[in-house]
Amino acid sequence: MVDLTGGLGVDCYAFAKAGKQVTHVEMDSSLSAIAKHNFQALGVEVQTINAEASEVLNTMDPAATIYIDPARRSDDNTKVVSLERYTPNVIELLEDIQFKTHRIILKVSPLFDITAGLRQLSRVLSVHVLAIDNEVKEVLFVMDRDATEATFHAVELGKQPQSVTFSGQDLRSADRFGEIGDYLYEPHAAIMKLGAWAGVSSQRKLHKIAPQSHLYTSKTLQDNLMGRTFKVLEVIEYKPKRIKSVLPNPAHIATRNFPEKAQQIRSRFKLKDGGNHYLFFTTDSTGKKIVIVCEKTAPAA
Repeated sequence: MVDLTGGLGVDCYAFAKAGKQVTHVEMDSSLSAIAKHNFQALGVEVQTINAEASEVLNTMDPAATIYIDPARRSDDNTKVVSLERYTPNVIELLEDIQFKTHRIILKVSPLFDITAGLRQLSRVLSVHVLAIDNEVKEVLFVMDRDATEATFHAVELGKQPQSVTFSGQDLRSADRFGEIGDYLYEPHAAIMKLGAWAGVSSQRKLHKIAPQSHLYTSKTLQDNLMGRTFKVLEVIEYKPKRIKSVLPNPAHIATRNFPEKAQQIRSRFKLKDGGNHYLFFTTDSTGKKIVIVCEKTAPAA
């Protein structure tokens, strides 16, 4: 495989340790020299080429896989998100890359719009959202000449590794709505990044509480869900003058599809952070503002 944007060589080192025959391409001569030194010191075989990606593509032999992790900052060092503003410009290079390989792996910003990527990129085989401790770190697009329809993967790589896969049909399925049951489910950040709202409903016996709330509910406890699960203690209609005396204090606060932010709510009701209670300020399927009072369920043994 060939890494067209090798940098310091961290990814190439991982590929080489996994048994791949790797070529490291880097246009910055200093970075290329550092990477070459590090590969030798670490005892891995990686070929290094100090050149621009476009130059290498013109002369290289075909490779099984081409990997590209473009720079995501502009000349003035501000973060950029769109593929056209990456360095190198992925859209401009894409045709040349496809001519030289069967498979492309593209790493993009965690802020990147996946739907936009699916429109711009052809032959997408899979999309992988990678997270550590419920925080999205990277998004990978895998393109393949033989791809017909993409699969979508939410992956947690932290203390409790876990993953879930959605099909295109899962993402296109209609949401299922229902009344709030005994349990509340908040999807993992990687699932939320994929926008796999309907997939959560279609794969599990869960109902969404409202179109834009992105919270799910069930009457029975569901095992091995990727995200956080809570036991519902009470559902209170949001009437500020009446609920102050009944809200548990201290409590953890989250807002979903709600006009006020968590910090505003905390200040208004003088709520301390912490404790065993979780308060979800949200909107139900009828448009009514509510507070769902919960306790977090214990993780499965």
